[in-house]
Amino acid sequence: MRKLLQFLPLILPALLYLAYVVVQRRRARVTGADPLPWWDTRTGFWLAVTGVGLFLTALVGWALTDGAPPGSIYVPDRYVDGELQPGYFIDPDDLDGADGAGARP
Repeated sequence: MRKLLQFLPLILPALLYLAYVVVQRRRARVTGADPLPWWDTRTGFWLAVTGVGLFLTALVGWALTDGAPPGSIYVPDRYVDGELQPGYFIDPDDLDGADGAGARP
């Protein structure tokens, strides 16, 4: 599910465009009009612009909400007494051991 959410900003514009094409073709079939071929509508450009825009929005959102302050040191996951402790970030000023692990904040 998480991988789907990572690719959603790239897939969503294509899905929206596909839905638009299906609706337009059904509407043309009902009214008896001639549906325009997909290359005459020039929506491919807007599909690409929308995809890039959603990608940049997701990238900026990820950059603003994830990570640690600059200069932080990452301590990776490790086993302690048979239990997996998740990784975490520490401030370099808080180092208290020779192994560089530091005290967990």
